[in-house]
Amino acid sequence: MNGMDTVGNKEDEDASAEALPGGSAPWNDQQTWRRLFEQLPAPVYACDPAGRVIFFNAAAAALWGREPRIGHDLWCGSLHILRPDGSRLPLEQCPMALALRDQRAVRAMEMEIVIERPDGSRRRVMSHPQPVFTATGVFAGAFNLLLDITDYKEADELRGRLTAIIRSSDDAIISKSLDGIITSWNNGAERLFGYTAEEAVGRPVTMLIPEDRIDEEPEVLARIRRGETIDHYETIRRRKDGSMINISLTVSPMTNTQGQIVGASKIARDISERKDADHARNMLAAIVQSSDDAIISKDLKGIITSWNRGAQRLFGYTALEAVGRSITMLIPPERIKEEPHVLSRIVRGESIEHFETVRRHKSGALLDISLTVSPIINAQGKIIGASKIARDISERKRAEKALADADRRKDEFLATLAHELRNPLAPLRTSLEYLRQSGLSAAPPAQVIEIMGRQVDHMVRLIDDLLEISRISRGIIELKQETLCLSDAVNDAIEISRPMIEPRGHRLEISLAPDALQVHGDRVRLAQVFANLLNNAAKFTPPGGTIRLSLERQEGMAVARVSDTGNGIPQDKLEDIFEMFTQVRGSGQAASGGLGVGLSLVRRLLQMHSGTVQAHSAGPGLGSEFTVRLPLAVPVVQHLETPPSHPAKAGLDPDPATRAVPRRVLLVDDNRDAVEAMAMLLESLGHEVHVAYNGPDGLAQAEALRPEVVLLDIGMPGMSGYDVADALRLQPWGKSLRLIALTGWGQSSDRARTAEAGFDHHLVKPIDFDSLEQLLTAPPQQIVH
Repeated sequence: MNGMDTVGNKEDEDASAEALPGGSAPWNDQQTWRRLFEQLPAPVYACDPAGRVIFFNAAAAALWGREPRIGHDLWCGSLHILRPDGSRLPLEQCPMALALRDQRAVRAMEMEIVIERPDGSRRRVMSHPQPVFTATGVFAGAFNLLLDITDYKEADELRGRLTAIIRSSDDAIISKSLDGIITSWNNGAERLFGYTAEEAVGRPVTMLIPEDRIDEEPEVLARIRRGETIDHYETIRRRKDGSMINISLTVSPMTNTQGQIVGASKIARDISERKDADHARNMLAAIVQSSDDAIISKDLKGIITSWNRGAQRLFGYTALEAVGRSITMLIPPERIKEEPHVLSRIVRGESIEHFETVRRHKSGALLDISLTVSPIINAQGKIIGASKIARDISERKRAEKALADADRRKDEFLATLAHELRNPLAPLRTSLEYLRQSGLSAAPPAQVIEIMGRQVDHMVRLIDDLLEISRISRGIIELKQETLCLSDAVNDAIEISRPMIEPRGHRLEISLAPDALQVHGDRVRLAQVFANLLNNAAKFTPPGGTIRLSLERQEGMAVARVSDTGNGIPQDKLEDIFEMFTQVRGSGQAASGGLGVGLSLVRRLLQMHSGTVQAHSAGPGLGSEFTVRLPLAVPVVQHLETPPSHPAKAGLDPDPATRAVPRRVLLVDDNRDAVEAMAMLLESLGHEVHVAYNGPDGLAQAEALRPEVVLLDIGMPGMSGYDVADALRLQPWGKSLRLIALTGWGQSSDRARTAEAGFDHHLVKPIDFDSLEQLLTAPPQQIVH
């Protein structure tokens, strides 16, 4: 080997050669020795006298974790050599350096070293270097055989640690033979069962087993013989003092060096406290799981650690989806700053009670919740997390909002009502003052009369709308159902709305379906629906705008659209406008009149007809469109359109010739202003009028005058209008008397009652004077009761 002929002392050379079988060849061949050392499984290397590596085998390179450069690297200098205690070993004290310096063998047991590899790992090694001489006795270097004892040392240290662990363990660690005789007993077993090692070793393990569990031991030993391990088997054992204890057993087979099972090792742990805690936890867990509230725990980094069924119901995530994720997954971005504030209070040991906030459902929907958050404290008193209870208060918030909205709408309604009632009163007062200033003999100008008429009509519409809403809300309105052509109701509505559309200079465009669209419904109420929509369009469209009304058939439905070029509706208000007392005013837009009940009335009337209404608008200033859908009646019959006309007045003859017939009229009402105004009006029309201000006076005058017509107020104090009517009808001449009720009550039940009381007709205050005039002048057979 590179000139090295002899390993060890020179005097041993001859004896070694003689001992080799077959003489000195081929064992004196250097290549043979090189191949032999290269194939050795043990690490081998050689150095020249200067310490440079001149040979190493693969096992040596694997041990070092590197390959040195032949003829250049100093083995001792290029590796990190440590003492067993981890301290640095000086170069001159390493085994190879000693062998080269002293030209002597170094015994392996004298030199245990630690090699630190380039990757930082370490191996414990016994080094046995031997000097090498040439055939002529010249010192040629040293040859070293290394023994890796790392695994042996670690196993030895592990045994030592295990022994220390067993001795110091709080658990009972016991070994027994296959016939159940105790062979070892640690301090933990003494503490747990009360027996010392001297009392326990050599006795059967059944001394620890209660009589009712004695059958467990044969089964345990049978499983151990089969090589099975028993993990965490919970049972009961008996202490030396006879008391019982809940324990968890882990039993494993013990094998000898030949792999044969010779016994069992068991670890017994006292689980009494855990059992009690488990019982309490199970009760608490049952409460938590069955709670309707969301109960969640998280660590101090905000990571969710538990999630009950209430949390799944509230937020939509399963426990599998939630646990391990940040609690911020539930927090909307605009409220994300709440979480650091909550955690900082928890870290200080504070609790947060009934904190109302908003959290996000899995679907993205926002939820109003009330949070109660408390610190979680471990057994050492350290705060390790937070427990939170989240309660859904969305319904309560909605109720509060609805109440606030209702209260707001009430305030707005009262303000609007006052405003709207003052609007017609102001021109009425001004007109009356004008009449007063002009003198009673002067004829009122037509303009004054028109102003007063319009404002009175406006007040009547306001009150009528309120009464309609009230009737529908209480469910006392009845529809007079018939199969009708919807265009007839639409035409009625157009005529009703013309007085509001034309003064504003609006252009009205009408497009009706060419075929008849028949529906089941109340013509008067449907006309009211479309009139309200047209009035609404006129009210919110600046002068000179355009209003369009179309009617067509679509998939078994009659579809009507009323659109305008008016103020438009914000997108977030498209549903609110159908709520009672709601009016939408854009930025800088003045109120356009009304009480905010018209559209609510439209929706409710359509619902009674199984229909719908929807509002559409591109936004403020871009106009609006209302779409009405009504189911068509089946079958559909052909119908010819008739030109729009004013609806007939209660079946009365509108012939002007009848207006010239004078009547003898008795007017009975306790309101003197109303009586005197009515009397002047009737007298101006050519009628003979007599007045009475109470029931008894009315009866007396009727007896004396024998009137043709009695206009009778219902709600008089003392003797009511019903009482007066009964008395009049009992008179022989009362049978032919035309009896007309005057009242502020106009519901169907009120009309039915006046009919039962013998009245021929029912007029609601303020009275429509055209209707009254026709009632007075029409022949008796044309009166509709």
